[in-house]
Amino acid sequence: MWERTITIGSAGKTFSATGWKIGYAYGPENLIAPMNLMHLNIPTSCATPLQEALAVVYEREFDRLNRKSSYFSKVSAMLQKRRDKLVKLFRKIKMIPYIPEGGYFLIADFSKLANRVNFSSETGNTKDVKFSKWLSKTKVKLLPIPASVLYSSEHEEMAENWIRLSFARSKKTLKRVEEIIIEFSNSLAN
Repeated sequence: MWERTITIGSAGKTFSATGWKIGYAYGPENLIAPMNLMHLNIPTSCATPLQEALAVVYEREFDRLNRKSSYFSKVSAMLQKRRDKLVKLFRKIKMIPYIPEGGYFLIADFSKLANRVNFSSETGNTKDVKFSKWLSKTKVKLLPIPASVLYSSEHEEMAENWIRLSFARSKKTLKRVEEIIIEFSNSLAN
C-alpha cells in the first residue's frame, strides 16, 4: 500500500496538545510533492519552536518506544482503562459496544435500549439522531454523536442504531458519565 498511501498525523491529537495545531504527512514522493506545493500557500503560520518541540518529542519517544516510560505506552494504558469503563457502563444499560483496538471513540448499538424509551417526539432523519437528541434533552443529559452523521445521506440508515462517545475525557468527566448512566439504568429498572 505504500505507493498509494499518505499517512497524516497531528501532534495535537497524539500528545493531547490540541492548541498546537501542528501536524505532518508522509508517504511516497509522488504523492507528497503536490502536498508540499499546497503547504507553501495554505498555512498562514506555524511557529518554528513548536515544530522543533514536536521533532524533539518524537525523537525521545521513539527511543522509549515499547517501554513503560514511553508516553505512547502510558497514554494507551490510560485510554484502555477509560474505554473499558465505558464498555462496562454501556453493557449495564443493554447497549452493545464495539470495542476499538485504537483511537478514543467507542461506538455502541443502542437498539435494545431504544425499545425501552420513547424518543419519537425528536426530529431527525435517523433513529440515532433522534435518540441522541433525546438523551441530551432529558434528565439523562448525555450527548453522544449519532453515527449516521458520519455517513452520506444515501447511506445514513446503515448507522442508525449506533452512537459514539469519546473516552478521552478527564477522570472527572468520565465519573460524571458513570453517574449519569447508573442513574439512567436505575430509572429504566422502575
